Amino acid sequence: MEDLDVQQIGKKKSLRRRIILTMIACILIPFVILTIALILQLFSIIDEYVNLGFGSVEAFKVPLIITFIIIAIIIIIVISLGVIRISSRITVPINELTQSIEMIAEGDLSQEISMDGRIRGNEIGILAQSFQNLLVTMRLGNKSYYRGDMNLAFTNYNAALELFRTSKNLNGQGMCLNNLGNIYRMWGDNNRAKDCYAKSIEIGEQMDDIGGLSSRYNNRGILFLSEEKWVEAMKDFEKALELDKEMDDDEGIAARKRNIGVLHILKNELELAQEQLNEAFRLDSKWDYNVGLAEDEFQLGRLSMLKNKPEEAEEHFNKSLKLAGNLQNYPLMKNNLEAMIKLYENQGDTTLHHKAELELSKINDLLVSKKDVVFVIDQSGSMKEWGKMQAARMGALGVFNETINIGDRVAIVGFHSIINMVLELTEKRGNIAEIVDLFKYLENTRYETALYDAIAHAIDILSKAPMIQGEESQERQKWVITLTDGEDNLSKEFNPRKIATLIKSIQPPLNFVLIGVGPELKNVHRKMTQMVNATPLGKYITIYSAKNVQKRIADAFTRVKEIMASSEIEGFIPEEG
Repeated sequence: MEDLDVQQIGKKKSLRRRIILTMIACILIPFVILTIALILQLFSIIDEYVNLGFGSVEAFKVPLIITFIIIAIIIIIVISLGVIRISSRITVPINELTQSIEMIAEGDLSQEISMDGRIRGNEIGILAQSFQNLLVTMRLGNKSYYRGDMNLAFTNYNAALELFRTSKNLNGQGMCLNNLGNIYRMWGDNNRAKDCYAKSIEIGEQMDDIGGLSSRYNNRGILFLSEEKWVEAMKDFEKALELDKEMDDDEGIAARKRNIGVLHILKNELELAQEQLNEAFRLDSKWDYNVGLAEDEFQLGRLSMLKNKPEEAEEHFNKSLKLAGNLQNYPLMKNNLEAMIKLYENQGDTTLHHKAELELSKINDLLVSKKDVVFVIDQSGSMKEWGKMQAARMGALGVFNETINIGDRVAIVGFHSIINMVLELTEKRGNIAEIVDLFKYLENTRYETALYDAIAHAIDILSKAPMIQGEESQERQKWVITLTDGEDNLSKEFNPRKIATLIKSIQPPLNFVLIGVGPELKNVHRKMTQMVNATPLGKYITIYSAKNVQKRIADAFTRVKEIMASSEIEGFIPEEG
């Protein structure tokens, strides 16, 4: 810390010295030259008068020189004092701003950027205001991230990234890119997450930012872990661990050890996992780091179950559950309760099994995300064949009844030659019977198929959906569930390429499930997948055979329910740095 203070003082003095020397060079040197020129000119005039016979004038030479020198010295002193005062007014706010920017880049968002009346309105004041806005933006991004509002966090981190790029602040850019990588990973957009992590790591290596690099390698390792890329994950975890050891960061070392232990669990290398988890537990216990201990106990419980040691597993889960409860870590509480339910089921203990299920139900109520869902159902003439319309009605109704929760919003869009707005986006409350009737009475027409325009209309509904009062800070999942039985033959505004571009522009990513029924859709398989693949949360369910088509449509909607249920609650993710 003392070395840092000395360094800061040295920077301040160096800046002030440069400003003073520059101002002296620009003001005093020309003044001195002008003064010398005037004295020489005066001597020349006196000599001319002496030559003309006014010899007595020569007696004024020395007094005039002394007078000029005294006046010049007084002016130089006044100018120098003015220069020093002006340089202080310039350097103090610049140094304060520079120090604040360095602290922001290092992740300290606690201080304020001071702006007094001396700099408001001038160029330095404008720059200070820009960085004050940056500070607020970063705070909002972090606040939104930790409370789970990824959409708002994404917006704020992007704004901060642009400001850091404008000011060419590499440390700040690396921090923002790492956070954006975390958001993309949580959204399931792994390619963009990897790109952000790679850029943040490149900046960290360039700046020799050891602390930042540790968390960045760790976060990318978690991403590789989720993709079952064991070699890549281990490589990143070991790099992060090496950096933590270099900093003597026991908390970081414990987190990396734990993640390596999880990797060994997933590879069924139980003894190696035990070794890593025991070391993580030892370090977290040494410093009473409860956040880490809660995760350690959970992973040790998982390991004990795999080793067929139910009593040890139960003890670990109970300890983790208590710690997680004290920390209000609801996702970890959910993971523990799910593991305990499985444990009690294996033991045949119905009492404890039922108790754990009740507790899990309470936690799930806290974790379930609200959804906006638009059903897009084909009403063209061909839907009458083979009972497809009946199967589509009942399948969509099943999704509504079983996975659309109270407080979710739903819309129904039918399409044939035109877009048929069956139900505007409506919150599911006491209106369930009316919405059920709308599903039941969906009928086919004699007309054609404007599939692409209907999908675009559904996306537009979600993009323009108004916020519900009191839920401004909550992020809703966005879903489009579409069923069609034929090729588009009537859309006027949109095609698969335009739909894909539209989908890519949506953040967080759109959940898009497309059910394609009928052999003719084989002809447009590439176009259908082009739309679905535009989002990492896309799924194309094909029913190309006409055999048992009603049952296959019912099975497809069952698959939709499974996809929606699995997305409602975030599962276990190893601890991030």
